[in-house]
Amino acid sequence: CKNLKGDIEKAFKGMPLISLNLYNCQKLTGVMPPHIFVLLLEGKANFKGCGTITMPSAEAMAQASPDVIDCFQAIEKVDLSGMSNLAGDIEVFKGMKLTSLNLYYCDKLTGDTE
Repeated sequence: CKNLKGDIEKAFKGMPLISLNLYNCQKLTGVMPPHIFVLLLEGKANFKGCGTITMPSAEAMAQASPDVIDCFQAIEKVDLSGMSNLAGDIEVFKGMKLTSLNLYYCDKLTGDTE
């Protein structure tokens, strides 16, 4: 996977994936499409070791398909610890019914949920 390169948004947009393991795809970067972000939050996607992967904006999530929004809003626990390559604004989590959110070592994240 070290030779896989490009923009994650273009590579996986619209693909009906149920899991995704891109561990150590160092040349893969970009903004995650909402459905891929939901996979990550559910623990069904792995981007550790990739280039900088950016979470979708709160606006992008609000404009996602109803199925994706339903899955997104049903998530209660998120563990993204150790994703030093994850970027974006944590405002995307605002309004979620989270009981647990672990962002340890996610140094590229910005913003707040207030």
